[in-house]
Order: sequence, then C-alpha cells, then structure tokens
Amino acid sequence: MVEAMSGSSPSERLGLHRSLLTNQLLQAAAAILAAAVTSFLGQIQDVTLFVSGAGIVFTCAAVIVLSPRDRLPSWIALAVPVIDVIAIGLMRGSAPVAGIGLLWAFPAIWIGAAFGIRGVIGVTVAVSAIITYQAFDESHRVAASTFVLPFTLAALATMSHFATQRTRAQRSLLEKQSAELRRSLERARRQEDLVTEVLDAVDFGVIHITPGGEFAVSNEAHARLQAGTDAVGPSSAVFAADGITPLESRQTPFARARAPARSSTASSSGTGCRVRIDAR
Repeated sequence: MVEAMSGSSPSERLGLHRSLLTNQLLQAAAAILAAAVTSFLGQIQDVTLFVSGAGIVFTCAAVIVLSPRDRLPSWIALAVPVIDVIAIGLMRGSAPVAGIGLLWAFPAIWIGAAFGIRGVIGVTVAVSAIITYQAFDESHRVAASTFVLPFTLAALATMSHFATQRTRAQRSLLEKQSAELRRSLERARRQEDLVTEVLDAVDFGVIHITPGGEFAVSNEAHARLQAGTDAVGPSSAVFAADGITPLESRQTPFARARAPARSSTASSSGTGCRVRIDAR
C-alpha cells in the first residue's frame, strides 16, 4: 500500500492517512491508560525511561495529526510504526510486569496492513529481538508471554494484511463497475442524442405515447404541426385522408393512440404507440 502511494488515487491516499491516524490516536489513548494504571499500581521501575517511551508515542501521534491528509509522505508511514515499536519497547523495559507489550498490537496491525508479508516478518523479528534482549535483564523473567506475544502479534499483522487485501480487491471491483456504468450511461446518452437528431431531421411529425397514454417523445415537425392544438389533442379542425371529411375528436390519431383498444392505423408495441402525422 505505502509503496504505491505516489501513484494511488486521492481517495486511497486519504484512506491511508485516516487509517494511520485512527491507529495512532487509539494507541496514544491506550498508552495514557497504561501510564495511569501503571503509575497507580507503582509498577514503573525507571520513570525516565517510561516517560521517554510514552513521549515518543504521543509525538508520533501528533506528527500524523498535523501531516497533510492528501499528501502523506511515504517515509512517515514507514517511520512512525517502527518508532512506535521501539518506544513501546522502552516502556516495557521500564515496567516489566505491567503488560505494556500488548501495545505492540497497534503498530503490528498497521505494519501488516501497509507493508504486507514483509511487514509481518519485520515486526515479528523486531519484537522478538526486543523481548529476547530484555529477557537477559534480571527484572524480566522468562514466561509464556515471552513466546506467545511475538506469535500473537504476527497473527494480528497477518490477519490485518489479508483483510486489507480483501478491502482493496473490493474497492478495485467497485471502481471497475463504476467505470463500466459511466461508459454505459455515456453510450445511452449518445444514442438518445442520435435518435433526437434523426427525429428532428424528418419533415413529418412523430410522437411516442406510452401504454399509460402519456406523451413521451415528439419531434420538431410535430411541434410545428400541432402549434394550434392543446395538450390532449387538436382543437382545430382535423380532416380525413381525403382532406375534406372532418374528423370527430375521438377519431383523431391522438385519441385512437391513447384509447385502450389500439386502432389499426396506429402502430402499437409492448412499450407504447408511435403516431406519424403528415402535413398536407
């Protein structure tokens, strides 16, 4: 994800910043809670080291908050979780029995999502190295968590990686479907414009009436021919094909086309009727 930031879309870069920001804010909140509880229980052995680690965590969160949302530098996305791993290691070293190592879950989730399998391996190796180094200190005793914690973090990072892969695949599919929908809409618009141009080019009136009796389509020739009519039908005299015999209102092409029983002089289909009117 981070490697492709320079060529990713603005929405992807914004989503990357939002994800990292959420991760950092939650991690900072957990660090505050851990500091308060650890201080209350008196489990901090080296206050200076603990405060230094907590300060680094808060500084990283502030950097992400102040960084531009749409132009998050790649080096920040890489450096911040690595620094967090080291800072949490300092806090854990100053309070061995406080369980501070659980905070490693936050950078592990982010690294797994952003850097893939290489990130999973990297965070597992880094955490294992820190735990191994601290195990030689007399204040740190070897326990089941010494072995379980790195495995748990690797599992969290792996699950985060696969969840991110699924999300990106779904986003890619939605973008392709959206592009295809836009192309289909553009084709439909071009076809509609073509039909309109063809209808306006002929010198006889054409009107499309839906099965419900509504007027759907008409051309310019029809508008000119019906300049003296109302919306329901002709209000002026209408004659038969001989040009002499006047027609009653119910015998006009419009009335027959809109009637439930279609006349043979109006071409009908499953979607409505089209009536052609010639000026004589």
